[in-house]
Amino acid sequence: MIDRIDVVIPARNAHDTIADVVRPFTEHPAIGRIIVVCNPPSVRTALALKQLQHTRSIYVLQEHSEGKGQAVTRGLEYVITPHVIFCDADLTGFTTHHISSLIIAAVVGDDTMIVGVPDIPENLPGHRLWSFPWVSGERCVPTRLVRPLKLHGYLMETQINLANSHAVHGVEFAPLYGCKSPFRMTSDRLDAMQRDLEWGKLRGIL
Repeated sequence: MIDRIDVVIPARNAHDTIADVVRPFTEHPAIGRIIVVCNPPSVRTALALKQLQHTRSIYVLQEHSEGKGQAVTRGLEYVITPHVIFCDADLTGFTTHHISSLIIAAVVGDDTMIVGVPDIPENLPGHRLWSFPWVSGERCVPTRLVRPLKLHGYLMETQINLANSHAVHGVEFAPLYGCKSPFRMTSDRLDAMQRDLEWGKLRGIL
């Protein structure tokens, strides 16, 4: 019997999709705690999850923080399992089969990071195709790898990639066929990404 695997889901304005993302986790036998971090706080997201909370341990945290990475770091405080899954809250078509693909290394006790790759968005610019798998928010990693990191905004996936490389752990990409992640490159998001980039440069992360 393997250890259960906890899940951290940062949720930003995701009340329309959050229940469909969380439901497969409640139906998968290998999943432990499901920690949803609403950042900014969202009563609508909490209400969307209310009907699922009797099926599994779902923690809904209301967080005021600067970005995605900080919200995930908050969620990590509730993780008690050797591996942890990170998952975005705005996916569509996410299934228990996708979860099984993400946890395959954890099941056998391997430290390999598994990165799930949703279908490529139709509006993703061609020059970004090479980076799409590397910045995917769907991944399963050893908890001890990410626990010490001060995850920061949209830089968090890069921080995890670098930490995994420094630890000399393997990485594998698992296609999540039929799972779609929206690509919304708004001006606010571009500004936030630029701020996170400068933050990383100042601290020698990049």
